[in-house]
Amino acid sequence: MGANRLALRGLRPLVPVAARTVVGRSLLLAGMRSTPWLSSEIEARALRDGFADADGFWEMLFWGILTDVPTGLDRIGCPVILAQGTADVIAVGQTPRYLAAVPTARFVPLLGAGHAPQSDTPDAILQLVRRAGAAARPALPAAA
Repeated sequence: MGANRLALRGLRPLVPVAARTVVGRSLLLAGMRSTPWLSSEIEARALRDGFADADGFWEMLFWGILTDVPTGLDRIGCPVILAQGTADVIAVGQTPRYLAAVPTARFVPLLGAGHAPQSDTPDAILQLVRRAGAAARPALPAAA
């Protein structure tokens, strides 16, 4: 992620130009999306402000990733769904680590999704949330 940040900072002036073309968007979003050519110009342009120029990037990287040692996950008693895109090359090691730490967790692969499954497979995300919500809803009492 650090190398990507540095590369994107160097390419920052080219992001708006690259974002205008399918090839440019594909190159810019190759690590984030499984189908980067389907992304919008707005999504690709957001890399400049949201990644290349983001304040606090290095702190986030250090505290959120490099020193992330979760504790207390074994005390979680509610159902947990850990979903991850099958084409996610950025956070490939995160889900298995949490799956082993949360006793009530189950894994759901999001077929064909990359690191941004909400962009790659929005319908699968919606179905997953709806199913989880329906399963968590308490049964209604029978009518008298």
